[in-house]
Amino acid sequence: MRSIRILGALILFLAFVVPAYANDQDGADLFKVKCTSCHGDDGKGTAAGKKLGVPVLSDDAIQDLSDKILRGAVANGKHRMPAFGAELSQDQIVDVVIHVRSFWTPKVAAK
Repeated sequence: MRSIRILGALILFLAFVVPAYANDQDGADLFKVKCTSCHGDDGKGTAAGKKLGVPVLSDDAIQDLSDKILRGAVANGKHRMPAFGAELSQDQIVDVVIHVRSFWTPKVAAK
């Protein structure tokens, strides 16, 4: 009986983890194609992107923005960033935002 519970818990866990991982992979691929020329692979900006004033995507100021605002920026553009709403589906835009969230690293409190 215990084995069945463990197996059930594992299946439930994988049902949530695998789609999130797949979305991040899709988002990473889209980000690489559409965004890295300015934002760089790590979201910290390329030389060209820095000249354009792109934000560092791991900064708290960006990570504190709601998913709705980030989706809007991807879909409609922002400042010098082009709009990708005509090129990407809503699901793809969500995947890009999920990938952008992966750049955040928690700050360690000073002792």
